[in-house]
Amino acid sequence: MKVWRDSNETTGCPFFGVHIYSDSSVVIRQLKCWKGYSGDHQKLLFGFYDHGHQDYPGWALRNYIAFLSLRWKIEKVQFLCYRERRGEPDLEKSLIGEASFAAPHGWDGSDYVPEIIGWEGEKAGDRKKEKILKPIDLDSLNPASQDEEKQVMHLKLMGWRHPSLVLNKLRSARCLVLGAGALGCEVSRLLMTWGVRKLTVVDGGCVAIPDIVKQSLYVDNDCGVPRATAIVPHLKERCPAVEVEGIQMEIPVPGNPVSKTKMSSVLDNCKRLQALVASSDVVFLLTDTWESRWFPTLLCANENKVFCLHCRS
Repeated sequence: MKVWRDSNETTGCPFFGVHIYSDSSVVIRQLKCWKGYSGDHQKLLFGFYDHGHQDYPGWALRNYIAFLSLRWKIEKVQFLCYRERRGEPDLEKSLIGEASFAAPHGWDGSDYVPEIIGWEGEKAGDRKKEKILKPIDLDSLNPASQDEEKQVMHLKLMGWRHPSLVLNKLRSARCLVLGAGALGCEVSRLLMTWGVRKLTVVDGGCVAIPDIVKQSLYVDNDCGVPRATAIVPHLKERCPAVEVEGIQMEIPVPGNPVSKTKMSSVLDNCKRLQALVASSDVVFLLTDTWESRWFPTLLCANENKVFCLHCRS
Protein backbone atom coordinates (compact mmCIF):
# COMPACT_ATOMS: atom_id res chain seq x y z
CA MET A 1 0.00 0.00 0.00
CA LYS A 2 2.90 2.32 0.73
CA VAL A 3 4.29 1.78 -2.78
CA TRP A 4 0.87 2.49 -4.31
CA ARG A 5 0.51 5.64 -2.20
CA ASP A 6 3.94 7.00 -3.15
CA SER A 7 3.67 6.31 -6.89
CA ASN A 8 3.19 9.39 -9.08
CA GLU A 9 0.72 7.50 -11.28
CA THR A 10 -1.61 6.36 -8.52
CA THR A 11 -1.24 8.85 -5.66
CA GLY A 12 -4.13 10.89 -7.07
CA CYS A 13 -6.52 7.92 -7.38
CA PRO A 14 -8.83 7.95 -4.32
CA PHE A 15 -10.60 4.73 -5.40
CA PHE A 16 -8.85 1.46 -6.21
CA GLY A 17 -9.18 -2.33 -6.18
CA VAL A 18 -7.34 -4.66 -3.77
CA HIS A 19 -6.86 -8.16 -5.23
CA ILE A 20 -6.00 -10.86 -2.66
CA TYR A 21 -4.78 -14.20 -4.06
CA SER A 22 -4.76 -17.70 -2.59
CA ASP A 23 -1.05 -17.47 -1.75
CA SER A 24 -1.81 -14.39 0.42
CA SER A 25 -0.20 -12.04 -2.08
CA VAL A 26 -1.89 -8.69 -2.61
CA VAL A 27 -2.00 -6.56 -5.75
CA ILE A 28 -3.51 -3.09 -5.89
CA ARG A 29 -4.84 -1.94 -9.24
CA GLN A 30 -6.74 1.03 -10.58
CA LEU A 31 -10.48 0.73 -10.42
CA LYS A 32 -10.92 0.79 -14.19
CA CYS A 33 -8.98 -2.51 -14.44
CA TRP A 34 -11.12 -4.55 -12.06
CA LYS A 35 -13.14 -6.35 -14.76
CA GLY A 36 -10.03 -7.65 -16.49
CA TYR A 37 -8.81 -9.29 -13.29
CA SER A 38 -12.13 -10.38 -11.85
CA GLY A 39 -11.49 -14.12 -12.18
CA ASP A 40 -7.88 -14.72 -11.10
CA HIS A 41 -8.06 -13.73 -7.45
CA GLN A 42 -9.54 -15.19 -4.29
CA LYS A 43 -10.92 -11.96 -2.85
CA LEU A 44 -11.56 -8.47 -4.16
CA LEU A 45 -11.88 -5.38 -1.99
CA PHE A 46 -13.06 -2.04 -3.35
CA GLY A 47 -10.83 0.40 -1.54
CA PHE A 48 -10.91 4.17 -1.07
CA TYR A 49 -9.10 6.79 0.97
CA ASP A 50 -11.18 7.46 4.07
CA HIS A 51 -10.35 10.67 5.94
CA GLY A 52 -12.59 9.82 8.88
CA HIS A 53 -11.41 8.49 12.24
CA GLN A 54 -14.67 7.02 13.55
CA ASP A 55 -15.63 3.39 13.97
CA TYR A 56 -17.76 3.53 10.83
CA PRO A 57 -16.97 4.35 7.18
CA GLY A 58 -16.90 7.93 5.96
CA TRP A 59 -19.38 9.58 3.64
CA ALA A 60 -17.28 8.84 0.56
CA LEU A 61 -18.48 5.23 0.76
CA ARG A 62 -22.02 6.34 -0.13
CA ASN A 63 -20.85 7.89 -3.39
CA TYR A 64 -18.64 4.86 -4.02
CA ILE A 65 -21.55 2.46 -3.61
CA ALA A 66 -23.77 4.58 -5.85
CA PHE A 67 -21.11 4.57 -8.56
CA LEU A 68 -20.61 0.79 -8.44
CA SER A 69 -24.35 0.21 -8.50
CA LEU A 70 -25.20 2.54 -11.35
CA ARG A 71 -22.10 2.07 -13.48
CA TRP A 72 -21.45 -1.68 -13.22
CA LYS A 73 -24.70 -2.95 -11.64
CA ILE A 74 -22.83 -4.53 -8.71
CA GLU A 75 -25.21 -5.43 -5.89
CA LYS A 76 -22.77 -6.74 -3.28
CA VAL A 77 -19.19 -5.67 -2.56
CA GLN A 78 -16.52 -5.95 0.09
CA PHE A 79 -14.85 -2.62 0.74
CA LEU A 80 -11.70 -1.29 2.38
CA CYS A 81 -11.68 2.08 4.15
CA TYR A 82 -7.98 2.89 3.95
CA ARG A 83 -6.83 5.43 6.53
CA GLU A 84 -3.56 7.13 7.31
CA ARG A 85 -2.04 8.85 10.29
CA ARG A 86 0.54 11.57 9.72
CA GLY A 87 1.18 10.35 6.18
CA GLU A 88 1.71 6.71 7.22
CA PRO A 89 -0.74 3.78 6.77
CA ASP A 90 -2.93 3.27 9.83
CA LEU A 91 -4.17 -0.30 9.47
CA GLU A 92 -5.63 -0.33 12.98
CA LYS A 93 -8.08 2.43 12.08
CA SER A 94 -8.71 1.13 8.55
CA LEU A 95 -11.97 -0.78 8.14
CA ILE A 96 -13.10 -3.75 6.05
CA GLY A 97 -16.79 -4.36 5.52
CA GLU A 98 -19.45 -5.66 3.19
CA ALA A 99 -22.34 -3.79 1.60
CA SER A 100 -25.38 -5.06 -0.29
CA PHE A 101 -27.51 -2.74 -2.38
CA ALA A 102 -29.66 -2.58 -5.49
CA ALA A 103 -29.89 0.05 -8.20
CA PRO A 104 -32.88 2.38 -7.69
CA HIS A 105 -35.89 1.89 -9.91
CA GLY A 106 -35.78 3.90 -13.11
CA TRP A 107 -32.17 5.03 -12.66
CA ASP A 108 -31.35 4.45 -16.35
CA GLY A 109 -34.10 6.81 -17.54
CA SER A 110 -33.10 10.09 -19.19
CA ASP A 111 -35.16 12.15 -16.71
CA TYR A 112 -34.04 10.32 -13.55
CA VAL A 113 -32.67 12.60 -10.82
CA PRO A 114 -31.16 10.81 -7.79
CA GLU A 115 -31.93 11.88 -4.26
CA ILE A 116 -28.76 13.36 -2.78
CA ILE A 117 -28.12 13.57 0.93
CA GLY A 118 -25.56 15.65 2.76
CA TRP A 119 -24.39 16.50 6.25
CA GLU A 120 -26.38 15.36 9.22
CA GLY A 121 -28.55 17.89 10.98
CA GLU A 122 -30.33 17.79 14.31
CA LYS A 123 -34.06 17.67 14.85
CA ALA A 124 -35.59 18.35 18.22
CA GLY A 125 -37.44 15.28 19.51
CA ASP A 126 -39.54 14.67 22.58
CA ARG A 127 -36.63 14.11 24.95
CA LYS A 128 -33.48 14.17 22.88
CA LYS A 129 -32.12 15.52 19.63
CA GLU A 130 -32.52 13.19 16.69
CA LYS A 131 -30.03 12.87 13.85
CA ILE A 132 -31.60 13.36 10.43
CA LEU A 133 -30.26 13.47 6.89
CA LYS A 134 -30.21 16.90 5.33
CA PRO A 135 -30.88 17.14 1.56
CA ILE A 136 -28.45 19.05 -0.64
CA ASP A 137 -29.74 21.77 -2.95
CA LEU A 138 -28.14 20.79 -6.27
CA ASP A 139 -29.05 24.19 -7.70
CA SER A 140 -26.27 25.67 -5.57
CA LEU A 141 -23.78 23.89 -7.87
CA ASN A 142 -25.19 25.65 -10.91
CA PRO A 143 -22.67 28.23 -12.27
CA ALA A 144 -25.51 30.73 -12.72
CA SER A 145 -26.52 30.34 -9.07
CA GLN A 146 -22.92 30.73 -7.95
CA ASP A 147 -22.57 33.89 -10.03
CA GLU A 148 -25.77 35.29 -8.54
CA GLU A 149 -24.52 34.50 -5.03
CA LYS A 150 -21.33 36.46 -5.72
CA GLN A 151 -23.29 39.45 -6.98
CA VAL A 152 -25.57 39.41 -3.94
CA MET A 153 -22.52 39.27 -1.68
CA HIS A 154 -21.10 42.31 -3.49
CA LEU A 155 -24.37 44.18 -2.89
CA LYS A 156 -24.33 43.26 0.79
CA LEU A 157 -20.84 44.72 1.07
CA MET A 158 -22.10 47.89 -0.62
CA GLY A 159 -24.83 48.01 2.00
CA TRP A 160 -22.24 48.88 4.62
CA ARG A 161 -21.72 52.21 2.89
CA HIS A 162 -25.42 52.60 2.07
CA PRO A 163 -27.45 51.44 5.11
CA SER A 164 -30.72 52.41 3.41
CA LEU A 165 -30.14 49.83 0.65
CA VAL A 166 -32.86 47.15 0.92
CA LEU A 167 -31.86 44.26 -1.34
CA ASN A 168 -35.14 42.36 -1.07
CA LYS A 169 -37.12 45.34 -2.35
CA LEU A 170 -34.74 45.86 -5.25
CA ARG A 171 -34.83 42.19 -6.15
CA SER A 172 -38.63 42.04 -6.23
CA ALA A 173 -39.14 45.43 -7.93
CA ARG A 174 -40.68 45.21 -11.42
CA CYS A 175 -39.00 47.80 -13.62
CA LEU A 176 -40.31 48.95 -17.00
CA VAL A 177 -37.71 50.52 -19.31
CA LEU A 178 -39.17 52.46 -22.25
CA GLY A 179 -36.44 52.79 -24.84
CA ALA A 180 -33.51 50.46 -25.54
CA GLY A 181 -31.11 53.01 -26.96
CA ALA A 182 -27.97 54.43 -25.38
CA LEU A 183 -29.69 55.34 -22.10
CA GLY A 184 -31.84 52.22 -22.07
CA CYS A 185 -28.77 49.97 -22.32
CA GLU A 186 -26.91 51.73 -19.53
CA VAL A 187 -29.89 52.01 -17.19
CA SER A 188 -30.80 48.33 -17.66
CA ARG A 189 -27.24 47.28 -16.93
CA LEU A 190 -27.01 49.50 -13.84
CA LEU A 191 -30.34 48.25 -12.52
CA MET A 192 -29.00 44.69 -12.63
CA THR A 193 -25.81 45.83 -10.91
CA TRP A 194 -27.88 47.18 -8.02
CA GLY A 195 -29.86 43.97 -7.60
CA VAL A 196 -32.96 44.44 -9.78
CA ARG A 197 -33.94 41.07 -11.28
CA LYS A 198 -37.23 41.81 -13.08
CA LEU A 199 -36.98 43.95 -16.20
CA THR A 200 -39.28 44.68 -19.12
CA VAL A 201 -37.75 46.59 -22.03
CA VAL A 202 -39.96 48.23 -24.68
CA ASP A 203 -38.62 49.63 -27.95
CA GLY A 204 -39.89 49.89 -31.51
CA GLY A 205 -36.65 50.36 -33.44
CA CYS A 206 -33.92 48.12 -34.81
CA VAL A 207 -30.19 48.11 -34.19
CA ALA A 208 -28.30 50.15 -36.80
CA ILE A 209 -24.58 50.38 -37.48
CA PRO A 210 -24.19 53.78 -35.69
CA ASP A 211 -25.88 52.29 -32.61
CA ILE A 212 -22.99 49.88 -32.03
CA VAL A 213 -20.65 52.78 -31.23
CA LYS A 214 -22.87 54.65 -28.77
CA GLN A 215 -25.06 51.88 -27.33
CA SER A 216 -22.92 49.67 -25.11
CA LEU A 217 -24.76 46.33 -25.21
CA TYR A 218 -25.04 45.74 -28.95
CA VAL A 219 -22.52 44.08 -31.28
CA ASP A 220 -22.11 43.78 -35.05
CA ASN A 221 -24.32 40.70 -35.31
CA ASP A 222 -27.25 42.68 -33.86
CA CYS A 223 -27.53 44.99 -36.87
CA GLY A 224 -31.05 44.82 -38.28
CA VAL A 225 -32.41 43.01 -35.20
CA PRO A 226 -35.12 44.75 -33.13
CA ARG A 227 -33.51 46.40 -30.12
CA ALA A 228 -36.07 44.88 -27.75
CA THR A 229 -35.02 41.43 -28.98
CA ALA A 230 -31.27 42.05 -29.19
CA ILE A 231 -30.91 43.46 -25.68
CA VAL A 232 -32.30 40.39 -23.89
CA PRO A 233 -29.40 37.91 -24.45
CA HIS A 234 -26.83 40.59 -23.61
CA LEU A 235 -28.51 41.30 -20.28
CA LYS A 236 -28.83 37.57 -19.54
CA GLU A 237 -25.16 37.10 -20.38
CA ARG A 238 -24.16 39.65 -17.76
CA CYS A 239 -26.63 38.40 -15.16
CA PRO A 240 -28.16 34.95 -15.81
CA ALA A 241 -30.56 35.34 -12.87
CA VAL A 242 -32.36 38.37 -14.32
CA GLU A 243 -35.90 37.90 -15.62
CA VAL A 244 -35.98 40.17 -18.66
CA GLU A 245 -38.65 40.48 -21.33
CA GLY A 246 -38.18 42.43 -24.54
CA ILE A 247 -41.29 43.86 -26.22
CA GLN A 248 -41.11 45.37 -29.70
CA MET A 249 -43.75 48.06 -29.76
CA GLU A 250 -44.08 51.61 -31.04
CA ILE A 251 -44.94 53.97 -28.20
CA PRO A 252 -47.98 56.06 -29.22
CA VAL A 253 -47.22 59.77 -29.70
CA PRO A 254 -50.19 62.18 -29.41
CA GLY A 255 -50.43 64.57 -32.35
CA ASN A 256 -48.80 62.27 -34.89
CA PRO A 257 -51.06 61.50 -37.87
CA VAL A 258 -52.41 57.94 -37.90
CA SER A 259 -53.87 56.31 -41.00
CA LYS A 260 -57.07 54.30 -40.84
CA THR A 261 -55.17 51.08 -41.53
CA LYS A 262 -52.97 51.62 -38.44
CA MET A 263 -55.70 52.93 -36.15
CA SER A 264 -56.45 49.56 -34.53
CA SER A 265 -52.77 48.74 -33.94
CA VAL A 266 -52.16 52.13 -32.29
CA LEU A 267 -55.13 51.60 -29.97
CA ASP A 268 -53.83 48.13 -29.12
CA ASN A 269 -50.42 49.63 -28.30
CA CYS A 270 -52.10 52.17 -26.01
CA LYS A 271 -53.92 49.42 -24.11
CA ARG A 272 -50.83 47.25 -23.92
CA LEU A 273 -48.68 50.12 -22.66
CA GLN A 274 -51.29 50.93 -20.03
CA ALA A 275 -51.23 47.30 -18.84
CA LEU A 276 -47.41 47.32 -18.69
CA VAL A 277 -47.37 50.50 -16.61
CA ALA A 278 -50.05 49.14 -14.28
CA SER A 279 -48.09 45.92 -13.66
CA SER A 280 -44.77 47.68 -12.98
CA ASP A 281 -43.41 49.27 -9.82
CA VAL A 282 -41.02 51.76 -11.45
CA VAL A 283 -41.05 53.13 -15.00
CA PHE A 284 -38.01 54.61 -16.76
CA LEU A 285 -38.88 56.98 -19.62
CA LEU A 286 -35.75 56.84 -21.78
CA THR A 287 -37.04 57.49 -25.29
CA ASP A 288 -35.47 60.09 -27.58
CA THR A 289 -38.13 62.82 -27.74
CA TRP A 290 -40.41 64.71 -25.37
CA GLU A 291 -43.44 63.76 -27.44
CA SER A 292 -42.83 60.02 -27.02
CA ARG A 293 -42.57 60.46 -23.23
CA TRP A 294 -45.76 62.47 -22.86
CA PHE A 295 -48.30 59.63 -23.04
CA PRO A 296 -46.35 57.23 -20.73
CA THR A 297 -46.05 60.10 -18.22
CA LEU A 298 -49.85 60.45 -18.15
CA LEU A 299 -50.23 56.70 -17.65
CA CYS A 300 -47.76 56.73 -14.74
CA ALA A 301 -49.60 59.64 -13.10
CA ASN A 302 -52.94 57.90 -13.59
CA GLU A 303 -51.66 54.63 -12.08
CA ASN A 304 -49.74 56.47 -9.31
CA LYS A 305 -46.46 54.85 -10.35
CA VAL A 306 -42.93 56.03 -9.62
CA PHE A 307 -41.21 57.06 -12.85
CA CYS A 308 -37.83 58.46 -13.85
CA LEU A 309 -37.84 60.97 -16.69
CA HIS A 310 -35.04 61.60 -19.16
CA CYS A 311 -34.89 65.40 -19.35
CA ARG A 312 -32.68 65.93 -22.40
CA SER A 313 -34.65 66.64 -25.57
